[in-house]
Amino acid sequence: MEPKATTNLVQKMAAVDLRLPPVVRGWFTRLRRSSLAAPADLLVVEESDAGLRLTRVTRRHRVAPRVRSAFRAIAPDLTPVARELAERRALAAMVAELGAAGRPAVAAISGPDVVVRRLSMPAMRQADLRSALELECRRHVNYPISEAEIRFELLDSAGSGRELSVLVVIAPRRRVEERRALLVSAGLRPWAVTVPAVGLRADLERKGALASNEVVAYLDIGSDASQIVVLKGRDIRFSRDLAFGRQTLAAALRQIVVPGVGTVERTPEAAEELLLSCGVPIGADEANFVDGMPLAAVGIMLRPTLERLVRDLWNSFDYCNEQFLGEAVTRVVLLGPGARLRNLAGYLGGVLKMPVRAADDPSQRDGAVAGTGREDPSDATAPGVTLASISGETLNFLGGGPGEGISWIAEAVPTPAVAAAAALLIVSIAAPAEIQNSQARQRIASLRGGLEELNAQSSAVAQFRAAREEEARLEALLGRLTGSQVVWSTVLRDLSHRVGQDVRLTAVEVLDPAAATTAPGAAPAPPEPRSLRISGLLRTQGAPPERVLADLLRSLGSSPVVDEVRLEGCERVAPELSGFTLTARLTEGAGS
Repeated sequence: MEPKATTNLVQKMAAVDLRLPPVVRGWFTRLRRSSLAAPADLLVVEESDAGLRLTRVTRRHRVAPRVRSAFRAIAPDLTPVARELAERRALAAMVAELGAAGRPAVAAISGPDVVVRRLSMPAMRQADLRSALELECRRHVNYPISEAEIRFELLDSAGSGRELSVLVVIAPRRRVEERRALLVSAGLRPWAVTVPAVGLRADLERKGALASNEVVAYLDIGSDASQIVVLKGRDIRFSRDLAFGRQTLAAALRQIVVPGVGTVERTPEAAEELLLSCGVPIGADEANFVDGMPLAAVGIMLRPTLERLVRDLWNSFDYCNEQFLGEAVTRVVLLGPGARLRNLAGYLGGVLKMPVRAADDPSQRDGAVAGTGREDPSDATAPGVTLASISGETLNFLGGGPGEGISWIAEAVPTPAVAAAAALLIVSIAAPAEIQNSQARQRIASLRGGLEELNAQSSAVAQFRAAREEEARLEALLGRLTGSQVVWSTVLRDLSHRVGQDVRLTAVEVLDPAAATTAPGAAPAPPEPRSLRISGLLRTQGAPPERVLADLLRSLGSSPVVDEVRLEGCERVAPELSGFTLTARLTEGAGS
């Protein structure tokens, strides 16, 4: 039997809803695991703004893996066509350097057009799940869903089997094909294209470091970009790329303002060396000096960049807390080259108010050794083995998702064995049409019961949202009553509409009331309202200034935002121009 014909036969059999005998099912499970495990000799292609890195990970049974790495810098200002050509040349040179032609390779894609989402779907057959997901995924991407590659995996079911938790990854088909073509152009055999979050989960799972009972955020700080991944066990709850890296912190130290000295400029290499030597100065470290540079000034220059990172982390944590009903992130683990910066974990832990620690040096994972010696300064990352731990089964853009056929058998075993297995499957089909109809009726009854439950839950959710809106309204009202809030835009707009065309305001000053003194034991007096001192110019045009002032005072007296308007002074500054100053008291809740 021809391999292509065998593959087609197996795919047709996979579409049949049948129940295999336990012995056959166990044999297929072991065969699938062995065929989809990561190859013993695998290459990892990592792309960054600085260039391209190729890592070769060779594993042997009960022996620490051997890791060899090569890096090629690529100019960041190239056009897309020129960069693609430069990447192909760089990858081909690194493949020749590592002697890896013809080996399987894995690559990751990321960016704003790559979406990782955890969705809840009604319980259904996997044959129907993909069509339902295509409809659901349309609102998560800004390009046609027909131009997207969708991969998914099933998580633990919720709601007594009436609901499916599905982890979905969406990427443009164009980017997947570009990554595949890059690997092929260098003489490599494309084995998997996935997202970095999947590689991180696989690496943690292989080392037994997944925490199934807590929500953990992993912040992988690279050279010029970072990624945050939130995990609870194997459940990828959140994944996001951040425009932050070790080079971002180093760029903040290119110009340092030193009190009493002025601005001290440093080269990019000197700025990075200063960052590596001092890290993030906190506490007593700020009183020290490095090469005559006070670390307090270094901390001041790093603070805006670190504050932006903290804001991104808080936004990510709030999203997870809202989406998963209060299951908040409990700790943060730092990964990548930026994780080893001195005091970074302590700074983030003090601001985030949760445990933050740096993971082990990635260059020492599993006893790996780098084959190229000192790491490249333009990238500053030790050769990583994270993506080398993934399985080729799910969330692989080069293969089908679950339930999309079992054509992997044609590659896992010889053709005669596939034919024998196909014959065994055909013989084992014994489910009559009546049993299938009965199962369909049971599924319909289960779906109806689930719909009734969803109706009750939707009513509860509507009541909860109404209660939250009422609570927010009451809190806003309480803030206005206790804080006497003033909407200054409304106050200024009202004043500008009432002054008239012959009056120009030049200054508006807010006067706080004097502090009230109360006798001991007496109730505190309510706060006095604030006042405004308004200065301006009058254009008299030969008329007495008293007439223009009378019109101005009459107009301000009818304003809803001020009262008790009093004239403090008026004097002529030109033949047809007079200056004036008046005071007015802000009314309670002015402009609100």
